[in-house]
Amino acid sequence: MIKRKATAALLAALIIVGGCAARTAQQKAAGSDETDGAAYVIKAYHDRVAVFEKGNDRPEEILDCPLDSLPQDVVQKLEQGITAADEKELQRLIEAFD
Repeated sequence: MIKRKATAALLAALIIVGGCAARTAQQKAAGSDETDGAAYVIKAYHDRVAVFEKGNDRPEEILDCPLDSLPQDVVQKLEQGITAADEKELQRLIEAFD
């Protein structure tokens, strides 16, 4: 049961990260900076997933999601930072990592 939940959470994270990557690619193609319009950034912080307000070096929230529990491609995206334009998008991303 726990493995099923973990697998479902990882699949959701991959789907969301994939969507974010597609949005970032569209922004780059349009000539905008990767974090333009982003209010939040989700990224790796002390071996965990953390939420930052754009431009802040101190996390707003550290999630109970160790990086070593995630696939390597997701960890790489977290090291670069996954942006969220608003609170609604941020909540969708956080739910994928919970």
